[in-house]
Amino acid sequence: MNADAPAAEIADAIEGLHEVARALHGRRIERGGMDFESVEAKVRLDGQGHPEKVELRTKTEATVLVEEAMIAANEAVARFLRDGKTACIYRVHDAPTKADLSQLKPILQEFGYDKRITLSSFSSGDPKAIQRVLSHARGRREEYLVSSLLVRAMSRAVYRDTCDRHFGLASDAYAHFTSPIRRYPDLMVHRMVKVALFGRAQETSAQEHALPSIAQHCSSAERTAEEAARESQELKLYELLARHVGECFDGIIAGVSATGFFVRLDDTAEGFVSLAGREEYFALDSVRRMLVGSDSLTTYRLGMRVRVRVAAVYPYERRADFKLIEA
Repeated sequence: MNADAPAAEIADAIEGLHEVARALHGRRIERGGMDFESVEAKVRLDGQGHPEKVELRTKTEATVLVEEAMIAANEAVARFLRDGKTACIYRVHDAPTKADLSQLKPILQEFGYDKRITLSSFSSGDPKAIQRVLSHARGRREEYLVSSLLVRAMSRAVYRDTCDRHFGLASDAYAHFTSPIRRYPDLMVHRMVKVALFGRAQETSAQEHALPSIAQHCSSAERTAEEAARESQELKLYELLARHVGECFDGIIAGVSATGFFVRLDDTAEGFVSLAGREEYFALDSVRRMLVGSDSLTTYRLGMRVRVRVAAVYPYERRADFKLIEA
């Protein structure tokens, strides 16, 4: 028996799955689904819980394959329960408001997107226009900034006991089915699938009656869990950054305020550059998210690459102070 035969069969199967995933992804994008680019920072700890390094996770062909398979399974189960009139907890994502998207229009104009994209359609919430913005940003220096700003402008996905549309996935029926160990809503969906397949049980009526309150509680608990996870990661991220006080790094301006701007480093840590004490006054343009010097007209805007020195780090406050070296 050829020892390489199983490996070859597995490789062929994965290649087949890859083709299916690409087809599923293409169909989802065609119907208006969003494809946000993001960088996830994971801080690796030693045996004593001290941070050692930061690992950046981005999308790969492998993660896309898994994501598309999960999305397809979740949609299939949601449609099965919806069409069978079986009660269920659905994952719902409302469309963004025109006001939230309109706030991004001046920023996109600063990046020159209005020369390639009809931003009025974008502001109205046209999924195709939002797709074009994300596509145009891909590979550019502001890619992750634009994606992050769009994510913030989006409504938050929640759990409901009614089957409403999932805007981000362009799906008319979506439920979390694929991770029962991690999420309680998945467990509830599994229970209702059993009801649809094998009939009602003694506790079914009580479960159906509790679904609205369960959906609301799960949405609230999810926000709490995500906030706790984010804060714990940030704490370790700033503990690691504290070892580099006095060192210089490149970053991108990720936010502005009346007194300075925030710089995001490549490892996702952010610090604040104060403009207080400068020889000139910097006026904040809150619409275009930029600061302009009163005398020199020096401009600091979102997406600008800058070099900074780490001046001070406050891990338990999850913040840092940077000094500007050059823009």
